[in-house]
Amino acid sequence: MSNLIFHLFQLQKIDSGIDALKKRRSEIASIIKNNTERVIIDGEIQKVTNKISEHQTQYDQLDEKIKAIKIKILHSEDSLYNGSIKNPKELQDIQSEIQSLKKQCSILEDEQLEEMVVMDELQEGENSLLKRLTDFDNRFNEIKDVLLTEDQTILLELTNKDQEKIASTKQISAQLLEEYESLRKTRNGVAVSSIEENCCLSCGATLTPAECQNAKSPSKVTYCPSCGRILYAD
Repeated sequence: MSNLIFHLFQLQKIDSGIDALKKRRSEIASIIKNNTERVIIDGEIQKVTNKISEHQTQYDQLDEKIKAIKIKILHSEDSLYNGSIKNPKELQDIQSEIQSLKKQCSILEDEQLEEMVVMDELQEGENSLLKRLTDFDNRFNEIKDVLLTEDQTILLELTNKDQEKIASTKQISAQLLEEYESLRKTRNGVAVSSIEENCCLSCGATLTPAECQNAKSPSKVTYCPSCGRILYAD
């Protein structure tokens, strides 16, 4: 077994483990930060709230009109019955006006009732969305607690990995470490690849028997002819 490449391969395993842990931390942060569903629900609630407000305004405006008409009716009825008007034609005109005002009032009250029905339906929809939002928050907070616990565990694992890496790098020359780090940057984080069934495990290239044998050398660094990674064989 090549001590030189063995230590390099161990370092690669440590770094790959660190990369995986950091990737998972990034995924956790993304999941916690991603409130897309909540934003959507909030948006739907806001739309319904705006519609309720619009219909409430319509309802209030109708209410003001109805009140104004009812006041006119009271005044007209007072004029009709208080004896101040004697002319039959004027009395008939007042009666016609009262009937017209009552008809207008009835129409407006029907419209107002329609507004109430619409608002009730919208309110039910808003209540349903609010419950959906509460359920989402409860579910999300449970998931968040689990993820934050996992994240703390990962931080401890990263600390241990960093210590392992420090110990491992002491077994490798500065020149080889520099080459290793350079390969890591250009080979998607993998500078050292093991050999399985005469193939480079990273790129899948078939290796010759000589290349497989050279990868077992205790002092020679062998590279994959396809991807350029350092080969390790036990």
